[in-house]
Amino acid sequence: MRKALRVVAWVAGSMLGLAIVVCIAAIATNWRDEPPSPDSLRLAGLYDARPAVANEDNAFVYLLGFDAPLRDDPRTVGARRLAWLQALNDTTHDRTADPQTTKLDYASTDPVVQQFLSVCGSDDRDCVAAFVDSDSVFDQWTATHPWLLDRYRELIAYDEWRELVPGTAGPLVGYAPALRGQQLLLLQVKRLPDEGSAEGVAALLGSDARFWRLVLRSSDS
Repeated sequence: MRKALRVVAWVAGSMLGLAIVVCIAAIATNWRDEPPSPDSLRLAGLYDARPAVANEDNAFVYLLGFDAPLRDDPRTVGARRLAWLQALNDTTHDRTADPQTTKLDYASTDPVVQQFLSVCGSDDRDCVAAFVDSDSVFDQWTATHPWLLDRYRELIAYDEWRELVPGTAGPLVGYAPALRGQQLLLLQVKRLPDEGSAEGVAALLGSDARFWRLVLRSSDS
């Protein structure tokens, strides 16, 4: 019995000692903290004073509703989802309250498309070979998912990006549907020279690069 009590006392003492060490370390770490510098306050002020971006002009809002059902407008669904995300706090998250209850499937079940996506899961020589011989992939994918390329081209036409960084309890924003749309765009670009529209290659690639540079430049996450 005494031995058991000694073990319990040792464990309790160790835990108490550990807690004291952590508290001392935290105090020592913050002992010489200095107030924010004028430059840091100015930077924070510039960030907070950024002009607002209307939902209808915000590519992030469109992305939030990118895979909404065909009967729905991605902008409308995205705006509702943005309002829902803004109302979340860092401790609670009810996924069933998500305004978007149905999402379109963006990955074709066609064997030709699935094989292409499997091979191009990494950027290697096999993917290059699959891309060169991808005309049937583009035809099959757009035949079953014509909305995917249309919505992606609408997305990259935006000129504004103002995102909401979700709290710890919020869901991460899904980029996968848009990135599948980008793959379709690249498959379309590959076909343009054969269709006698080589000048369209630069236009599409330029639009795509411009948009993602905008996202990277404006990103908060």
